[in-house]
Amino acid sequence: MKSIDKKLWFKYIKTYESFNKKIPDELKKIFKEVRNIIGNPVESFNIDIDLNKFNFCNLIIELEVSFEKLKSGVSYEDKDIIYYSNININDLVLGKNRTKIPIIVKDLFLNVDKLSSVISHEIRHIYDVYMINEESDMKSFIKSIYYTELYKSDDNNYFLNFLNLIYLSLEHELIARNTMIWEMFSYCKCSKEELYKLYHQSYMYKSFDILKSFDYNLLIDETNIIQKVNNFINYFGGTLCNNDADITTFFDNWKKYFNDKSEEYLNEGYKILEDILSINEFKNNKVDVKNVKDMLLYIHNNFILIKK
Repeated sequence: MKSIDKKLWFKYIKTYESFNKKIPDELKKIFKEVRNIIGNPVESFNIDIDLNKFNFCNLIIELEVSFEKLKSGVSYEDKDIIYYSNININDLVLGKNRTKIPIIVKDLFLNVDKLSSVISHEIRHIYDVYMINEESDMKSFIKSIYYTELYKSDDNNYFLNFLNLIYLSLEHELIARNTMIWEMFSYCKCSKEELYKLYHQSYMYKSFDILKSFDYNLLIDETNIIQKVNNFINYFGGTLCNNDADITTFFDNWKKYFNDKSEEYLNEGYKILEDILSINEFKNNKVDVKNVKDMLLYIHNNFILIKK
């Protein structure tokens, strides 16, 4: 049985401890700038947004935003409505002069909140990668994303689903998905009940729900499952599985881990919703006052002097 050298993982663990779960104010400002550039178009468009203009991480990154307005009167399925983005983070490490990120939207009407949310996901990834200063940490981060050799060598849907859940459970992806909550709902003028209902219908919430509902009962009965699992373990150098009992323990522990990360980031998501509600409440109840004393009294009476 191959044993893991924990010293090799210190820098890798440090990578994830370096991430800030909260959404930095500087990112919120960039999200707002991007939203202003997009505006509220009603027809198809193509637009390039240079993030370097906002002094974003001192990188030259261009968002290539494309909206194709689908024809009305035609029956469309959910799969025909597309809000897609993708970034090859390897481009950042290779130091390319300009990194281009395609943002592709196909819809009957442009949902600016959803588009901004998708863009915020990629911007958050770039921010988190760039804020990791040590080269070894950066490489660990990149390696955690690109393990395509495992996908190419496997045609089993159950095992591929497991690999997808592992990627989803990584800290940088969970944080990026929670960042999307801010852009999706911060402009929503609705009650707390309505906001929570919309969140529970969202892509972000469903992602965490998928993590929590992981079931490995069919997976452990697959052909060559020990070999498949050990191929994955060899990727990062952990302790190999020798028998069916090891396999059951392996997946049972991953199930517990998925559940813990789901709960952790659901709670973080609710904190973002509460921030949105708090800010919107202040905006909606804002009064015209002429001096600091009146403003402090207003804040005290409406936001501070509240019985729990």
